[in-house]
Amino acid sequence: MTSANISDPEVIRDFRSHLANFLKLSSAALGGRASDLNRARDWLRTEQLPHWKSQQFRREETYQNARRLWLEAEAAVVEGMTGRGPGKASSIEERVDMDKARRRRDEADEKLALVRRWLVRLDQDGEPLMQACQGHDFDIKDRGARALAQLDHLVESVQSYLDLKAGGSGPMPAAPGSAAGASGPALAAGSAEPHPATATSAESDDPAGGGPCPA
Repeated sequence: MTSANISDPEVIRDFRSHLANFLKLSSAALGGRASDLNRARDWLRTEQLPHWKSQQFRREETYQNARRLWLEAEAAVVEGMTGRGPGKASSIEERVDMDKARRRRDEADEKLALVRRWLVRLDQDGEPLMQACQGHDFDIKDRGARALAQLDHLVESVQSYLDLKAGGSGPMPAAPGSAAGASGPALAAGSAEPHPATATSAESDDPAGGGPCPA
């Protein structure tokens, strides 16, 4: 059997305070995960997905325009080299602009693909995870509420026991109707008060008692 020597219920109150704080933190952590997941999913679907779709379209147009200018510059260079026109010395500048536009378009493609992958993952894996967190949250709240109630009952029981013990540490009161309660303190054990007749007879027979001598 497990036993404990508790002289103050404050230790139980302190443990209860720590348990209540743990329940509060765990509820905030588990209950908040569903909100975090929903916010992330809404942010991806309503903000990031439309943004990168628009960026992909615009950057593709920018790239196609830069590519057209580069092709025109290349043709002008060839014309200049063959003497069929005024020509152009180089198409390097147009090529740099086209490469820059292509990198930006590729970045938009990667971002859009990443947003779509995360949306699929949150829909497939996030929903079961959110339900599991909610289930654990409800279970911990239920168990915690019962534990707090048991600790409250334990504090009351310990306090009642200590109050009873403190009240019984003084002298026990005399039982009603006893000799001590009726006529003063009780006599010591083994002693008895002499009967008045016996005391008178003893005094008469004692020579030193001052009584009349026999004839």
